[in-house]
Amino acid sequence: MEIKFRDIGAENIKTDLLVLAVQEKDLEAAPLPALDRRLKGKVRERLQNGKFTASEGSSLLFPTLGMLPSSHLLIIGLGGAKETDSDSWRKAAARARKEAANLGASNIALFFPDIPEAAAAGAAIVEGAL
Repeated sequence: MEIKFRDIGAENIKTDLLVLAVQEKDLEAAPLPALDRRLKGKVRERLQNGKFTASEGSSLLFPTLGMLPSSHLLIIGLGGAKETDSDSWRKAAARARKEAANLGASNIALFFPDIPEAAAAGAAIVEGAL
């Protein structure tokens, strides 16, 4: 397994499965609105119809139908900001790997924003993916 860290916008990542981890009640945080625009409002529509709240362990999978460089978008809930810790990131990465296996995806990109504990989150992501 090859793991890379890159500084690139989520809407420009070419991969089989783009994973976006979001916190509860923070569904307007970047890059979700930009991805929704590229997907012609389908993300927001599905989030509202499914009453997705981003609670820990919740997820939504979207085929991008060629509207993004990635083939699929997976939104994974991390729970509330106070609850988000290394274990939350580890579980999100493990869930992403499982979804990737179900899709037959050979590569995954997990986008996470600039956060205070980026190094710990990155380590947890690697552990969860493995």
